[in-house]
Amino acid sequence: NVFHHYPLAMDLGKDPIPELIRKLAIPASLGFFFNTMFNVVDTFYAGQLSTLALAALSFSMTPFLGFLALGIGLGQASNALIGNEQGAGNRKQASHLAGQAASLGMIADSLVLLQDGTCWTRFTVLWEPKENS
Repeated sequence: NVFHHYPLAMDLGKDPIPELIRKLAIPASLGFFFNTMFNVVDTFYAGQLSTLALAALSFSMTPFLGFLALGIGLGQASNALIGNEQGAGNRKQASHLAGQAASLGMIADSLVLLQDGTCWTRFTVLWEPKENS
């Protein structure tokens, strides 16, 4: 086994399930905890600035979660395809799929960045204070 030198390496076919769950659940739980704490602290300090800043955070959460879902979906789909090819022993095809997945990820990131710029312009116009006339 190539991975026996790594302390957190897992053999999903042979290792005991409680050990596998522990190796997967603890890092995932810590990641979720710190992500939640980041959002709590972010919301607290935005609320200290103004209600408009807090509203901007809330308003931007929906597109953020949409982009996050897109990234997670592309990653999971890529992992499934690459894993199937590796499991079948097709290393060359798996490597090809990994390259395609990386390229697709870069294209999707570029499109998100372009869209983010146009959305930012729309959002700033939406949130500009209106003059009393």
